[in-house]
Amino acid sequence: MARTGYGKRSAGDEAPHADADFAHLSPRDRDLAVFIDHLHEGHAMGYKALAAEHPRYGQQACRTSLRWITLAGHLRWIKEHITVEALRRAAGLR
Repeated sequence: MARTGYGKRSAGDEAPHADADFAHLSPRDRDLAVFIDHLHEGHAMGYKALAAEHPRYGQQACRTSLRWITLAGHLRWIKEHITVEALRRAAGLR
């Protein structure tokens, strides 16, 4: 699991995917897209975390596939600006 506030998040109003929705992707990208689609909410989405759990592909293959899945419009990365103060508050420090 990823730290709270990070990880996989569903789109909310989007219907569940079928494996056929990824048919236009290459076999490796399709395999990883289906794998990601079946992960639980909040699961870590970094290429290292995915490679550690996926039985067939290593870190570089996962990283490349994540890029192609994103370019195909099936995955969206959201970056948030986090300050040092916010991290300290989340950790319970002053």
